[in-house]
Amino acid sequence: MHTHTLAPIDTALERVATERRALDTERAAYETFANRVAPLDVAVPAHQSTASQTLPSAVGVDRRPCGTDPIREAFRDTVMSVPHYDADYGESLLAHASGELSPELARGLQSDAPPPGFKRTLLDEVEDAIKRRRSLLDHLVTEADSLAAARSALRDVVAGLDSVWGRREGGASAGPTPDKLTEQCRAVIEDRQSLVQNRLFSSIHDGHDFCTYLYGDVDGWTYPVLSVAASLRRDIDALDSSL
Repeated sequence: MHTHTLAPIDTALERVATERRALDTERAAYETFANRVAPLDVAVPAHQSTASQTLPSAVGVDRRPCGTDPIREAFRDTVMSVPHYDADYGESLLAHASGELSPELARGLQSDAPPPGFKRTLLDEVEDAIKRRRSLLDHLVTEADSLAAARSALRDVVAGLDSVWGRREGGASAGPTPDKLTEQCRAVIEDRQSLVQNRLFSSIHDGHDFCTYLYGDVDGWTYPVLSVAASLRRDIDALDSSL
């Protein structure tokens, strides 16, 4: 009777799964980008002088100065080529590099003569971008586990509500009381609130920002578990008053 009430949690689980796939794809793209950039020598523009084009090379590695053209090409081929890029970002190279790395690095990517230490700084920022995604992936694993546990507990509440409704209609007398169902809902709410409030991120975001990031544009709710639990509490209260 009340199984449709769990729909926000089902939607949330789908959103988490989608975000995990996207973040893991981005993590891999940044790692591939870093691997392509690491062997490049960008200290001197490719067009500067004939002498600069004949620097000694390590075996199997082209160490000729190349400017930033290959870096921009690698960025487009990796970071900007993930399947969801247009839908989720849809930005120019400059805008995306500025937001994901830094405005200074974005300007450096546009220059044929990047400042000293540019590549090292770029690779450091790329490593930070990878670490941020790994951290978010860890939080998404925790979120998926929390959603699944809450769904299981609230599914029991749904079954209990149906049982109470059946008793009201003259069915079997065994089953949970409205007070017991209320307590089950309360336990889920407290566990969920504790998780949201105590999440620790390496960035400035907190647990509430995390929920907004995941669910803020979905069907008018930002806290799927709390939304479902509150709906079930209203159903329990309404049924209790009619018994």
